[in-house]
Amino acid sequence: MYLIDTNIFLEAMLKRRHKDDCQALLRMIDNLEALKIFLKSIGKMKGLSIYNTDLRDEIAVIDEMELGLDFDDALQSYVAKKLNLEIISFDRHFDEVKGLTRLRPKDVLSSTRS
Repeated sequence: MYLIDTNIFLEAMLKRRHKDDCQALLRMIDNLEALKIFLKSIGKMKGLSIYNTDLRDEIAVIDEMELGLDFDDALQSYVAKKLNLEIISFDRHFDEVKGLTRLRPKDVLSSTRS
């Protein structure tokens, strides 16, 4: 299983440089047409689970921030490690986080096509 960083969704939505890989990855999870209605559709993705944090989790994220991450990235790093997930992200700073493996969308796509 994977934790998908927010920047993967933004890359697809905003049609940035890696949009094709990101859209292909998201289509692999759930066959979405174009990601036009992001906030409504994200909850409907069949292959996507949403992890809700509680106050204890968010307090623990503060320790993760000591690694030099902002709150959002520290939260994703914490949840990925807590649930033993690889993270799909373009953010290279995740490469420096001990106990965390970062993949790019094309890494996941190529491993499923082999």
